[in-house]
Amino acid sequence: MYNYGEMGDDWLGLDLRRVNLPTRRISRNIILGAIHLHLKESTGLVEKTNREGFLENKPRQQLHRIVLGALATLETERQVDKERIRRLTGGPSDPVATMIEKPIQDLRRVLRKHGLRDKFESYVAEIEHNYQSMQDTLLTAGMSGLNLAVVFHEVERGVRTLHQALSEGANLESAALQARDLMRLLDGFTTLLRRDNKRRHSARKLLEAAQRFNMLRLRHHRVHLEISSLQNMDDGFRSRFSFGLVVGALNNLVDNALYWLRIRWPEIPEPDRSPERKLYIGVSHDFEAGPAIVVADNGVGFQGDDPENLVRPFFTRKPEGMGLGLYYANLVMELNGGRLAFPQPGEVDLPDEFDGAVVALIFKEIQ
Repeated sequence: MYNYGEMGDDWLGLDLRRVNLPTRRISRNIILGAIHLHLKESTGLVEKTNREGFLENKPRQQLHRIVLGALATLETERQVDKERIRRLTGGPSDPVATMIEKPIQDLRRVLRKHGLRDKFESYVAEIEHNYQSMQDTLLTAGMSGLNLAVVFHEVERGVRTLHQALSEGANLESAALQARDLMRLLDGFTTLLRRDNKRRHSARKLLEAAQRFNMLRLRHHRVHLEISSLQNMDDGFRSRFSFGLVVGALNNLVDNALYWLRIRWPEIPEPDRSPERKLYIGVSHDFEAGPAIVVADNGVGFQGDDPENLVRPFFTRKPEGMGLGLYYANLVMELNGGRLAFPQPGEVDLPDEFDGAVVALIFKEIQ
């Protein structure tokens, strides 16, 4: 089968994938591989008339995704090994986190050595404070960028769904429901993109915002959502945090769940059948560090990855992923006095059917 692997051919688009992430992606000039296909088992792949490649049909697209998925696994394991090498050689393990922390530590060490710590500590503390404020601001802007494509995509889908309902002669009640869902979605994006300071909020308010934001998406992907805490009238717990940032972190967890649910359950069931894809969001008091919002699904799970790697920037097992979602969520929780956790099965009380990934946003509770 000519063309594939020939000089100058980049049928997987490896070089283009590497443009935005040059340190993580693999380009054609550093890899050599082969794909073995069986004629009897690959009947959907149809050769072109000139015998140079396959026709651009659905099986050809599936082959493309399968190969990139395997390559993404190789890239992830390669990234883990590179990180281990950095640790052994004394290189910075997390350039984002150590950008300001290490210089501040070195500065304080020198000041302490020369007996100048008390005289300059106020200046050092102010530098740290200003950096944290700048980081908070950039986080908001960065989060908006990460979710901007989602905003356009979901709003467009909502408009199309409403248009389809009206075009097919749906009753007014059904059309009104679609319109209300679209308005709730827009309200959710407004909350998400609005910068706010740390204030007292309830877990119930956070769960309601997450449900409002993702309602149309979950319905489109046929995902059954279970939010146990909303069945009660209490607030779950109260904590002080930046609402927009935490909603963004929670939505990143939902994004991950939706992707891996589609991987495990690729077929969308018929409208009269219950969906196999399931997502759980609820309040938990099973952690000593404080109350938590738990997001769980029945997808493929984390495949044995170390939690330390999961929150590293650019670490991902998605073939086309950026690897920033969990890093962002972890950073948001740290900035709000909490942390991100990845409990093992049995460490948190969940319904039995949620046997995939489990992530907890742990907060500091206030009375």
